Amino acid sequence: MKEVFSYVKPYKWTAIFALCLMLLELFVELVQPLIMAKIIDEGVRAQNQGMVLQWGGCFTCAIFCCLSGRHYQFLLFFPYSSKLFV
Repeated sequence: MKEVFSYVKPYKWTAIFALCLMLLELFVELVQPLIMAKIIDEGVRAQNQGMVLQWGGCFTCAIFCCLSGRHYQFLLFFPYSSKLFV
């Protein structure tokens, strides 16, 4: 592990930022089923279109966060990958 950390040390802040993005992505993926349950329970069953649109917007934002997190993780580490694995 020490050898791996010695290669990553020059990119410490980039690695920390990528880790934060991964944790955000994990949180969003864990919350998605709860949002879907809210949409179905409080919106569809109660025939409340406002609630469906509100939680549907939250669901759309959650998916956007998940996709943008993966995109930025790739952009953060792609320039360094050739240096790390040579």
